[in-house]
Amino acid sequence: MASSTLAALTASGALTGTELFYSDNGSADVKVTASQLKTFIVGSGSVSVALGKTLTVANTLTLAGTDGATLNVGAGGTLGTAAFVNTGTSGGTVPLLNVGNTWSGGTQVFNAGASLGIAQTLDWNGDTILVRDGVANTLALRNGTNPQNFNAYNSYTNASNNEGFQISWFSNALFLNTFKSGTGSGRPIHIQPANSDLFLGTADYWKISPSSSPAGNLLAVTDNSVDIGSNGANRPRNYFGSGTMSILGSTAIPAGGAAGSGYMFSSTSNYGIFFGSGAPTLSAAKGSLYLRSDGTTTNDRAYINTNGSTTWTALTTAA
Repeated sequence: MASSTLAALTASGALTGTELFYSDNGSADVKVTASQLKTFIVGSGSVSVALGKTLTVANTLTLAGTDGATLNVGAGGTLGTAAFVNTGTSGGTVPLLNVGNTWSGGTQVFNAGASLGIAQTLDWNGDTILVRDGVANTLALRNGTNPQNFNAYNSYTNASNNEGFQISWFSNALFLNTFKSGTGSGRPIHIQPANSDLFLGTADYWKISPSSSPAGNLLAVTDNSVDIGSNGANRPRNYFGSGTMSILGSTAIPAGGAAGSGYMFSSTSNYGIFFGSGAPTLSAAKGSLYLRSDGTTTNDRAYINTNGSTTWTALTTAA
């Protein structure tokens, strides 16, 4: 092997131009240029970065060993698939392509947004899971057969002092309620469609309409189809009003009256106050009253039923 001392190498001649250093080539000393060095690095060889770590011609960086490593990629640089595999808590580094990875060491910020796959979830502690609910534009909060709750806070100081709104499931029933703790205050709930109807019932039985006269009336969606309360059960108690009460507002006065058309009282069938033109002919409970719309004398303006059928006796009225 030729001598590699500086004195021996310089005997081959001084370095000139792009020549960087001398190299011992066995039988002769050669001068290595910058171009030759570049060709060696990116051509067909590899450069040893450290023990067990290499950068190959295919631009593949292999990191090995148990010591830590930091990789800086300049502008335009990319990390190919499987750039890192991290099977533990990553601390301040970002692990890629490993389903067991966890992030720690501070808040992760995504300035350009983040996307999840069609079947991926956001999971907190294994009991609070946000997921795409199988169809487009649908977000779900679910966890098997466990009922879920959603809280939206109006004010939150800590877990003992707050106030908010909750959508919750309890005993297979859905609840919408406000809540408060500590220094928090109870708040009302307003349901206010923007200049549109508010519908109630599984088949839109009732609506509160801003276009009614006056606005805000409680209306049956389908005319003459639903009731308030029921006979003998689930009845409202009292009615208080400051105006008039109207029944059968779209019904013309029937000749002789009509059973079922009038004010009814008690559990006795057809016991009440009826109306009609001409003398009464309808069947009603005994003691019922009949008001005649076209009566002209003191003995044909009002009647009382005397037998629980169709017999009516005229009541004498003042002139």
